[in-house]
Amino acid sequence: MDNLDKFYAFKGHFQVVVKDVVSGKEWIHFEDHNTITYIAKRDAVRMFGGDNTTLRYIQKMKFTDQGYDYANSGVYPTTETSDLGVPLLYTASSLGVAYVDDYTVTNTSKVTFTAIMLTSQGNGSGSQNYSQAGLYTVDETLLNPPANDMATSGLFAIKNFAPVIKNANLQLTFNWSIIV
Repeated sequence: MDNLDKFYAFKGHFQVVVKDVVSGKEWIHFEDHNTITYIAKRDAVRMFGGDNTTLRYIQKMKFTDQGYDYANSGVYPTTETSDLGVPLLYTASSLGVAYVDDYTVTNTSKVTFTAIMLTSQGNGSGSQNYSQAGLYTVDETLLNPPANDMATSGLFAIKNFAPVIKNANLQLTFNWSIIV
């Protein structure tokens, strides 16, 4: 990586807001920076280059419970690749999906995507743990060259966090900011 790559690095922020619809109580469960994937950088180059026919915009968030090490009680470091050399959300079946409902451009270099998992969504057979989130583009069939074309996905950014248990009493709001 040369100095220009460091200077133009993407930055992002991820937040999970939990709301108990029965009591009305709302709290921030987790908040931290996120990891931006190779595909995000490639898509940004296309966007900045004016290649509108291949530009893939952000569409949804997917969630799994693979971001937390239950045996050692800790959040796994968020990286683009697992031990197999591919991002976990490339290979894992997502347990929950929330479509981006809204986005806000707060200045010329930051956009925040918001997705809401309603009380009726993502509860599994009664409740479901979530500890990993992925921000996805529309096209989920883009090849991922760093993984030697072993997987296809539109994974734009990824973040591991302390598990949140989702059930029918809870609504989760995910606010994901990308800063260029």
